[in-house]
Amino acid sequence: MKSLLIICFGLLLTISCNEKSKQQDIEADEVQESKSGEITAADIESLKILEFGLSIDGQKSVEDWGAFQTMILEIENLKSGDLNFFKQESEIIRTQIGEMNSSIPDNIKSKPIQARLLALNTKLLLMNNLLRLQNISKSEKLESIREFLVAYSNLLLQINKKLELDSNINVQKTQS
Repeated sequence: MKSLLIICFGLLLTISCNEKSKQQDIEADEVQESKSGEITAADIESLKILEFGLSIDGQKSVEDWGAFQTMILEIENLKSGDLNFFKQESEIIRTQIGEMNSSIPDNIKSKPIQARLLALNTKLLLMNNLLRLQNISKSEKLESIREFLVAYSNLLLQINKKLELDSNINVQKTQS
């Protein structure tokens, strides 16, 4: 009877130690997975995006648009792997969007640009929501970043088109 009690105690001790070992392995795997789930500049750089930049006229047109200049700076930070601005509370992002929408310079304010700005804002809010959630996969987060950067590039293209069209109209008026 005494030997049976010792054997049972030994088995219980072995099983409990083995459970602790498994628990530590699971925790180590979770830590490793969360580290590998972090988005880096290399991940963002590997996204396939056709990027447009602002023309010289476009840069002049938006240089006094403070909220847009802030967004440009934050997008550059995003491309370097700094997601802090885009992981903030939705209210902060919404405030930035509101400032951007309310202060569009008159020389580029048009329906197509407002539509592209609306698309950018929608992708920004979607990306913000996905980046703040812990249970979203890295690939889904990267896809939302890609969609946001595409919307940003399309906005820049639309600004360039608007300014080019305006300059062509001005040239035709002076020739008449």
